[in-house]
Amino acid sequence: MRLASINGSTPEANPASLASDQVTLKLADLEMVRSAALEALDSLSEGVVLADISARVLFANHAAEKMFATADGIGVEASRLCAASYAQTVALRRLIALSARREPIENAGGSLLLERPSGRRPLLVTIVPMRRETTRHLVGPAAAIVFVADPEQDGDRSEPVSKRSMV
Repeated sequence: MRLASINGSTPEANPASLASDQVTLKLADLEMVRSAALEALDSLSEGVVLADISARVLFANHAAEKMFATADGIGVEASRLCAASYAQTVALRRLIALSARREPIENAGGSLLLERPSGRRPLLVTIVPMRRETTRHLVGPAAAIVFVADPEQDGDRSEPVSKRSMV
């Protein structure tokens, strides 16, 4: 029995078509995984941001976008992450810069509390380098992952998702 490819021709008749069909299927699988990953990130109550070495936002989930919109402790200015004060912006960007390097630095990343102009409890920000295995394959800039937890948000949790056990 002969198998027909997606476009209706047989593999023996058109090997280039078979290869093209395999690439198309692989791209469709990758798109499905990408969409599922984005949906998962958007379902989190914590803000999740990918930022390059200059703190330029490459990606932000819905929770992070909401935090940026309120500008109460964390925001985006000229496409770069910033805090409510100059000193905290410098500290935030420094941790991101150390974490977003292509070459790993021992003990890169860290946490800080970002004060809020509203007087609400500070935001807990945890910055971690992307795993070396991930950044090695990036064509674009290396990135750091920034987790932002609001301790006053409904469903208050004492630890951000980046520190919780996934058991």
